[in-house]
Amino acid sequence: MAEAELPAKPRTGTKSPLAAMGGVLLSRLKVLLPLVVATILMLVGFFLLWQCSLVYSESGTVAAAQTSRERAVVAIGQRIGDAIRKAQEVVGSDAILAALGTTDEAGLAAAAEEARRSWPELVDAAFYSPDLPDIRERDLRRFGYSRAQMLMQAQLSGSPAPVQVHNSS
Repeated sequence: MAEAELPAKPRTGTKSPLAAMGGVLLSRLKVLLPLVVATILMLVGFFLLWQCSLVYSESGTVAAAQTSRERAVVAIGQRIGDAIRKAQEVVGSDAILAALGTTDEAGLAAAAEEARRSWPELVDAAFYSPDLPDIRERDLRRFGYSRAQMLMQAQLSGSPAPVQVHNSS
C-alpha cells in the first residue's frame, strides 16, 4: 500500500509569516482604533454643528416670512374694509335710496345704474325686491344657488344681504 503523505507539522519554535503580520496589525490596530473612532465622532460633530447653523439661519427666515404674511393680511384687510365702506357709501346715497323707494323693476334698474355711475370701478350691481319673488321664480342654476341662499338668509334674519366684493385686477 502506498503510504499517504501526512501534512508537515509546523515548527514549534518559529511563527508563520502570516501570524507575525497579524500580530503587528493587531498591535497597530489597538493604537489606531481610538484615533479612527475619534475622527468619526469629530466628523459627526461637525455635521451636527453644520445642521444647527442651517436651522439657526432659517429661523430668521421663518420669522421674516411670518412678519411679511401679517403685513399682507393687514393690507388686504384694509383694502377689503375700504371696498366695503365705499359700497355702503354708494348704496346709502340719496339717489340710490330714492330709486329703491319704488320696488318695481324700473326703480331697481335705476338704482343699479346709479351705483355703477357713482362708483366707476364697479363691475356689476344688482338690487332685488325685499320679498324676493323674482328669485323664487328664476332658474336657480343660472341665477346661482349661493346668491339665492344669501338673499333668502338675509330676508329671514331681517339684516341686509352681504355685499360681494371682487377685485378685477
